[in-house]
Amino acid sequence: MRDMRALVCLMAAGTVCAQDWNAQLRVEKTGAVSFSGKSFFSSTRLRVRWQAPAGKPDHYAISATDGRTPLEIAAAGDAAEATIEELKSATAYTVRLRACLDAECAQSLESIEAAGSTEEESWRIVGEGNSFAGARKLIVDGNVNASALRYGDWAGPLEGKIQLYYVPQQGQEKGAKIAEMMTPRVESIESVTQFAPVSGYGLLRICDPQRCPPGTNLAAQLALFQPVPLAGGNVRLFFEAQASDGRTRVLYLDSQDGYVGRDFHRGAPTRCSSFEDYAPGGGCEPSIAIGVDVDGGAGNPLIPNARQFKIGWPNRDAATWDGAPGAWMWFTTEWQDRRCSDWPFNFAYAVWDGERWRVQYDGSGCPKLIQGAQAMAPMHLGGNRYKMYFNHHQDPRPAQGAVKPVRVIYSDAALASDPEQVDFEDWEPRERSRSVNFLWPDGTSLTAAQSSVFDDTFVYMPAGDPNLQVMYTNMSQPGGAIAPPFIGSAVLLNP
Repeated sequence: MRDMRALVCLMAAGTVCAQDWNAQLRVEKTGAVSFSGKSFFSSTRLRVRWQAPAGKPDHYAISATDGRTPLEIAAAGDAAEATIEELKSATAYTVRLRACLDAECAQSLESIEAAGSTEEESWRIVGEGNSFAGARKLIVDGNVNASALRYGDWAGPLEGKIQLYYVPQQGQEKGAKIAEMMTPRVESIESVTQFAPVSGYGLLRICDPQRCPPGTNLAAQLALFQPVPLAGGNVRLFFEAQASDGRTRVLYLDSQDGYVGRDFHRGAPTRCSSFEDYAPGGGCEPSIAIGVDVDGGAGNPLIPNARQFKIGWPNRDAATWDGAPGAWMWFTTEWQDRRCSDWPFNFAYAVWDGERWRVQYDGSGCPKLIQGAQAMAPMHLGGNRYKMYFNHHQDPRPAQGAVKPVRVIYSDAALASDPEQVDFEDWEPRERSRSVNFLWPDGTSLTAAQSSVFDDTFVYMPAGDPNLQVMYTNMSQPGGAIAPPFIGSAVLLNP
């Protein structure tokens, strides 16, 4: 058909209309890095090479698509190659090349299409050897759930620092504890894979809901949390907690010490540490972000519990959140009666409308779900594009120690109705998820069972640079070893 088009191409005086040329277009892997005697190609870049047509064009237009998300770049008229960046990992792309004969590309020569695929992501565990015993502990007393706050120029003297929030091993400090960098600012991988604990701040887990004192308390059993810096000058700590009624909700408190983000008590204490603190009228009484089906106007129908969660906003472009509509939240929920899902782990989705988090529902009245997924870890890629890691369960009724490998999916707000808002439909379905590889410090590969122990994962760019991507995650010996979990880290080898 392309040859026929060239034959019938009408040529007006002094112009050339679109036609084909033999560009010998090639799509190749690029960005090779070596580690432990192996080469790893980039998971986000492809190199395109071609032969120029007769005569120099104004420029080249290069487009790539995976059938879902298109991307287009330009190259100078004297170029013979270009690199396409910001692609999805482990994805096949079809590439199209046009030699534009004018600045607007109204007249062009078109090459036949070519295809290529990006590599799967490969992450290196930080430490030594080839077992969890050699993995470096992120924090000496860390147990689970590391979440980092990256300070930018908006934070004054704190710029360039990372603050860690985590659950410690010690029972007397269980809750949200703080840790600080051991270097003045982000300088290397080492500076973001080792932190020093700071006591006396944060939030304590106060009691098991079945053993709490009588009375109402939303935050009896605090669990996972995430700090979000606000444009107004402080830090909002979102956290999951089981209340005295046995239900789990997503709650939040604002810091009382600005961007320092350590003191969340409205009174004189610097730590929330008692039943009375979290009770109505207390110095740490929280607000509800995601309520459940018994919470009236603050609740959400058919949500029995709201557990593990992560919030996303364009923090690579604007590190602080200004409260504008469009931020989103994934959270985990389940149904004992299997009303909306047979799976015990499901991601539900909510979008901030400027006043509250609105859960998105399907036509049956159930929340829209990604089923069989656990421990989400999103990362902003720029604009309204994100990627998200998660553990992919294989069985609706997983046994203890079940294999649940880490996978990754992508979103693009341009896919659904509102290009300024990432809706549920903007995310790829679970079926399109890609494998993620993990290597020990000595270069040998983790087994699926070993990487299945990862949980409460957090992924980010500590310096705002995609060439340094770091993952914090719970680690432990698979098979129910006696040693308690600890927090380790990994670095992306082939961004």
